[in-house]
Parts: sequence; structure tokens; C-alpha cells
Amino acid sequence: MVNRPALSEVSLATGVPLSKIFGVVTFYAQFHLKPRGKHVIRVCLGTACHVRGGERMLEKVGERLGIGPSETTDDQKAHSEESGVPRSLRAGTGADDR
Repeated sequence: MVNRPALSEVSLATGVPLSKIFGVVTFYAQFHLKPRGKHVIRVCLGTACHVRGGERMLEKVGERLGIGPSETTDDQKAHSEESGVPRSLRAGTGADDR
């Protein structure tokens, strides 16, 4: 997680405007401005997954954990997020290889 004071420090140290640094941080999926849980639950909402009930699965995950999409449980143990079709599913293997 990258906190906002750290972004300001990077801006001051490099002379790069804060708006540009913020733009980079919000563009790349590897950076997060809010804390995420220890376990990240990714639910595919790509076209193939949508047809097979991806949205319902995301709802069930949220109900079970008491959180919405892109939220983290209060105990910081789990975080849910939407994702595209995993590479292995695009190849037709039926399992995520990450």
C-alpha cells in the first residue's frame, strides 16, 4: 500500500508534480491506496465468466465476507476484487495457474 504522505514525499524529493505521481500510482494495478487483506479473492467478470455466473459469485463472496467488491474485511484477512479472465482459462485448462 502506498499512503498519501509518501506520495507527497516522493513529489518533493523528485520535483515531479504530485498529480503525475498520483496518476502513475492509480494507473498500475500493483499499487494500492487503501490497505488490502492478507488473502485476495479475485472473481473473474470477463465475458466467459459473466456468462457462467461471475457476478453471482462476486455477490456470494461479498455476502459471506460482509464486504463489497474492492473492499477489505475489518480484520484485514481478506480482500475481494474483480478480475479479467485468467490466462489459463483463456487457454482452456479450467484452472488459474497463478
